[in-house]
Amino acid sequence: MLHPVVLPVLAWFVEHGQLATQLAALMSAIDDHALDHAYGPNLAATIDARVGLPGVTAATVLGELAILRPRIQELPPILRRIAGRRATADGLRVFRG
Repeated sequence: MLHPVVLPVLAWFVEHGQLATQLAALMSAIDDHALDHAYGPNLAATIDARVGLPGVTAATVLGELAILRPRIQELPPILRRIAGRRATADGLRVFRG
């Protein structure tokens, strides 16, 4: 586990674009969650584990989503489609297809 004094220093390196690969690797070797303190939790790995996907699947999808960022306003309808929910005149109905 990283010493609490190191965490703000690590965050400063990240915030200022100064975190070198070797330093990131060292911090991760000391504490598996070291980079979580600076970048936030690894949600992609969490998604992979929760739904039983091979590692980096969610990260790949999220990376592709970032490429499509100009179309991000289209995301809510896409998510509703995936969930099988469609907007109808009288509200949101759940159905498949």
